[in-house]
Amino acid sequence: MKLGNTLGIIIGAVSLCAITACTKKIPSQVIYRFDDNRYLELIGYDCEGYVVYHDIKRKVHKSIYGNPIYRVFSGEFIHP
Repeated sequence: MKLGNTLGIIIGAVSLCAITACTKKIPSQVIYRFDDNRYLELIGYDCEGYVVYHDIKRKVHKSIYGNPIYRVFSGEFIHP
């Protein structure tokens, strides 16, 4: 195989992987529910992402933090 053909195959494979990664839906999970209409949702992977406040009754959907990356604390908490 010539170098040009090999390079073309590599570029094609990388492009296909990038397109496939972009089409996946980002997972989300409800991390706190205030009542039936209001809740906090974490959108992202591995307990990291951005937190969105939802109020279905008032049709409010707002990102809480200015920094879009938030990490959920998953360690052990010992009260002093």
